[in-house]
Amino acid sequence: MPKTSKEKLQKKEEKRQRFAERLRHAKSVRRLKNKDIVDLADKLGIPMSLSTVSQSMTGRLTPTKNRLQNWARILRVNPYWLGGIGSDEEIMEYPTYEEQQKRMEELSKLFMKLNPDRQKLVLGLVKELAHTFENPIEIITIDELIDKRSTKNRDFITDDDD
Repeated sequence: MPKTSKEKLQKKEEKRQRFAERLRHAKSVRRLKNKDIVDLADKLGIPMSLSTVSQSMTGRLTPTKNRLQNWARILRVNPYWLGGIGSDEEIMEYPTYEEQQKRMEELSKLFMKLNPDRQKLVLGLVKELAHTFENPIEIITIDELIDKRSTKNRDFITDDDD
């Protein structure tokens, strides 16, 4: 049944308010002032004004994908959490941008050491993990993913690992 315009507007307003609430929470946890946020954004190369901060904190700006990602980088929180997925306990567990970059470099070096078949397998696992994170209803453990993949690719684990 299609939603009415009123229902769509109400849902959009709820999304904005949830976004603003989580922004305020992250700002409080990080003990930041609006000026601190503008300064952090500037250091990260993200255009941000005091007006934008204020409008975001009060729920006047819609949380677009780009805004979520920028705010997540500035406040060092998970963009999915900022968009309304997950619990507040997860807020401090999110790595900084620099930590994420370091992990990506390490992952890239390790990935390049794999043969092409294993690279495909790793990419498939990462895609499935990302998909289950974006769609939490389909939560699956890493062991289940590996079992699922290894039945498709029987030579996943061999004696020549190392």
